[in-house]
Amino acid sequence: MEPNVLPRPHERGIVTDTPTATTETGGRRRRGGRRDRPTGPVGPQQVPWRLYKRPMEPTRVVSDDELESIHLASLEVLRDTGMDFLHPKALEMWAETGAAIDGERVRFDPELITELISSVPSEFTMHAPDPAHDFVIGGDNVA
Repeated sequence: MEPNVLPRPHERGIVTDTPTATTETGGRRRRGGRRDRPTGPVGPQQVPWRLYKRPMEPTRVVSDDELESIHLASLEVLRDTGMDFLHPKALEMWAETGAAIDGERVRFDPELITELISSVPSEFTMHAPDPAHDFVIGGDNVA
């Protein structure tokens, strides 16, 4: 054999005439079926359900003046550009509130938006099918 040349598989003794488990069963191996399946829970254990509360005040990313500037700019966009609503019932509901409707485009008066924002509760309860899993959105709750 030449130096620096790897031997072929049959020269390394890998290929044999001894029958293996796969050749004895026609090329298929048994996987064990039901008896080899785990009997306990499969996958990660789930943490018990509970409500989470924010332990500290939220981090202030912008100042109060910057927040007011963003709010006023958003009112301008809603007044001048508006939003598209594709559902006819939504368009009908906005028309009833006094918003300007142009096809599918709805433009909002800033006073209307201010009035709607003031009517939104600071907290509300999301009701689950199981009342034990109801949770509150808003306040210090993390949902």
